[in-house]
Amino acid sequence: MKKIIYTFAIILTVSVLSTSCKKDFLETYPTDAISAAAVTSTTDNAWASLNGIHRALYVRYEGTQGNGGLGSFYIVVDCMAEDHVVNREQWYNQVYKWNAHRNATYYYNRFPWRMFYQWISNANILIDGIDEASGPEEDRNVIKGQSLIYRAFSHYEIVQLYAERYRPGGGNSQPGIPYMMINTPEGQPRVTVEEVYTNIHADLDAAIALLDGMPRNNKSHLNVDVARGLKARVYLTQGNYAQAAQYARDTRNSAQGSYSLMDSVTYYNGFRVDSENEGEYIWASQLTSVDQNDKWAAYGAYISRN
Repeated sequence: MKKIIYTFAIILTVSVLSTSCKKDFLETYPTDAISAAAVTSTTDNAWASLNGIHRALYVRYEGTQGNGGLGSFYIVVDCMAEDHVVNREQWYNQVYKWNAHRNATYYYNRFPWRMFYQWISNANILIDGIDEASGPEEDRNVIKGQSLIYRAFSHYEIVQLYAERYRPGGGNSQPGIPYMMINTPEGQPRVTVEEVYTNIHADLDAAIALLDGMPRNNKSHLNVDVARGLKARVYLTQGNYAQAAQYARDTRNSAQGSYSLMDSVTYYNGFRVDSENEGEYIWASQLTSVDQNDKWAAYGAYISRN
């Protein structure tokens, strides 16, 4: 298979409607979409788009309760790796038994592909256009850096699902996935697994250069420590333990924040009260009562006793 089509961004192009003989066209924007040019016209608009990606981590995909964003995805892969056992005859159990993967069109096979490539597409809009946006240079750098992390992170998760594993010391010329450097609805060729990991590191290195020393609003946003921590995880996947350990140490010893482990009292609370602000968390989604989150498809709904 030379090309693979992916589902692209929520951000759509401008709709053009015919109106009257005096006005040939009237440009209108859908209530749930905006043009790529408008997104990157100002840093304020770009911030709104980036915050949309942050919130996209915990919305429901494909209209299915089991596809509740990144949290649900991690439960699924934990089941596949036998790290999380679901003692019920439900759909997660089907993933655990690998029954779902006998059907190429089953929604559990589509869900990660579409979700991550949607985030990549939206991130690429920001990466491609933010340099020309009006607004503070610091904002442009932070927006681009966070977008590069999202692009690297998403490709990292996808390549582990849809390609053969990375073989430490091997050539890794086996077909990987399309590494999307631009926002386009056109299918792109698969590159090798080695090229995917090379591009992941390049994006993270660029993000580190842009974000080093930059503050962040809260832990829902990504900073230089998230980029370094992700590099540690990628190196771990590649079997490069020395580099993984070094980047892990760099993250723990960062001047950006202290990431000390939580104490036993905090663990005993069950992560219920303000746990995202504990030092152990480097990156954490922070849901509020006004967020349009799905309580039944949320990670907490499955991992808690109720």
